[in-house]
Amino acid sequence: MTASREVPRWPVRGNAVALVALPVVLALVHYVIPPSLHQRLVFHLDHPTLLAAWGSSYVHLSDHHLTSNLVGYAVAVVPAWTIAAYRGHRRRFWLALLAFLLFVPFVATGVSYVVFARYFRVSGANFLGFSAVVAALFGLLFAQVVAWVAALTTRLQGVAVGVLISLLGLTWVLQRGGDLPLWLVGVVALGVVALSYVVLPGWVWRSPDRVGNALARYNPEVPLLFVGASFVVVSVPMLVEVQWVHAHSASNVFAHVGGFVFGVVWGLVEGMFRTAALK
Repeated sequence: MTASREVPRWPVRGNAVALVALPVVLALVHYVIPPSLHQRLVFHLDHPTLLAAWGSSYVHLSDHHLTSNLVGYAVAVVPAWTIAAYRGHRRRFWLALLAFLLFVPFVATGVSYVVFARYFRVSGANFLGFSAVVAALFGLLFAQVVAWVAALTTRLQGVAVGVLISLLGLTWVLQRGGDLPLWLVGVVALGVVALSYVVLPGWVWRSPDRVGNALARYNPEVPLLFVGASFVVVSVPMLVEVQWVHAHSASNVFAHVGGFVFGVVWGLVEGMFRTAALK
């Protein structure tokens, strides 16, 4: 039995309105709500509340803080929605986004409380911002790329692509942090070559002249996968900074990692359950 390929539908207008509505709501929250409510929504490490544990993801410290998170949201959500729409998974995308909006704030503040209050014994710190939800969207994009490669090829090749993206992202993190030893460059280069042999089919190396035909056959799959993987690699240094402590603030890399992992797990596990249900 062969599976027929679903012809994708592109309800761009309605989906675009829904995708833009979230940044509008975040901007309204930032500029309209009174300062007293804003303070109640900030997650204070010394006086945590259930309302702040969720609401802190939707308030921001400054205009620049809001803008940077909205840019990150746009960079993550556009390729994630595009891949989902092309594959006929729009409903799964919206379910994932709803789950992120509901649960990731609790993941972010829970991780922050454990790391800073219990491990580092920090007091007087406050946490706020949408970045953990943005990180979850990048995690979903990562899972989409891996799952799609596995669907087009084999599960082993999908895993290899995931490892390759992770390796490149980690390398960029260290390079931006100024801590990239020469021996690690060699290890990364060898890893990229080895993984390329796993990811690419054998005929690519034996008959490179067939690559053009293969790319034409899998268009727009290959461009979409390349863009999605590239956006994830680019996002990693923004989410996981080596120098995360600044003069008057700190980038909460632990909340970012928690959000990213939540997005990856949601995307992969939900996809596996869907696949099992169809068998």
